[in-house]
Amino acid sequence: MTMRNIVIALSLLLPAAACNKDKTEKNVDRAADRVKDNAKDLRDESRDVTETAQNRRDDLDKKAGDVAKDTSNDMKDLAQDTRDRDRDRTDKTARQAADVTGDNVDRRDDLADKGVDNAKDIADEQKDVGKEARELQTAQGDFQRTRDARIATLRAVLAVNASQPMLINAFTSSYPIVDTDKAMINEKLQIFQSRLDEARNQIQTLSTVDATTWDQRHDDVNKAMDRVDDARKDAWNALHDAKRNDQTSMR
Repeated sequence: MTMRNIVIALSLLLPAAACNKDKTEKNVDRAADRVKDNAKDLRDESRDVTETAQNRRDDLDKKAGDVAKDTSNDMKDLAQDTRDRDRDRTDKTARQAADVTGDNVDRRDDLADKGVDNAKDIADEQKDVGKEARELQTAQGDFQRTRDARIATLRAVLAVNASQPMLINAFTSSYPIVDTDKAMINEKLQIFQSRLDEARNQIQTLSTVDATTWDQRHDDVNKAMDRVDDARKDAWNALHDAKRNDQTSMR
């Protein structure tokens, strides 16, 4: 097999497109978006419940204050009316006192009913918050699983690329390449290795990335993998273009 055929065969083994377009990337991106959406829904629902509960408490406090004020005013009016009435109107005053007392009881009962209704409403809304929290937990679990799958794919692609410097170096040592071109190949290999190390470190950090910062960090890794692929091509091209002592080039 010629040198050119070997290189072509190796190039076919490299899943270049898998780095940015494979299924794991799409899955983890969707999972991250779902976590962020559920987290926002949970925050909004919790805030609405809190505001509703506070508004209802304020409303009940105001109603209770109004009831107390109305009762106090009625009692004052009754006392004043009692002092102004003659003794022969005592029965009427007693009936009025009973009416005031009845009104006060009705107001308290109405206020109590409203308190019960509000408590039920708040309890129902709290159930909605609990549902949102469970959905968020499920979305976070899905994100973590798809994130781990994506990381495994990236590491597999990087492992294939990481095998290339050794091959290029082996070919360089096997042929009588002129010194200047050999130096160029070694320079490209150093850059290639540096890009591999950079991508490896960035992939490692993805294991702790949450859904809210996934898009940016994942984009950084994809760019690092693109730089790896460019450096790999540059190294192979330097080998292809190298001049041998016994011929014009390796091509």
